[in-house]
Amino acid sequence: MLFDAHAPFVLDRFLLRSKSKNSPFDGARLQGKVLATYVAGKPVFKREAA
Repeated sequence: MLFDAHAPFVLDRFLLRSKSKNSPFDGARLQGKVLATYVAGKPVFKREAA
């Protein structure tokens, strides 16, 4: 599974991969997590098991 649509999480602006660290969603409870990303069949991101 590459995406878990039922996984809840709380957005933390300090974990964003952006130069801008402000977000109107900081601290928001959201639903859906990317578990892995592949480019040309090779993993470029894989979330560590919690």
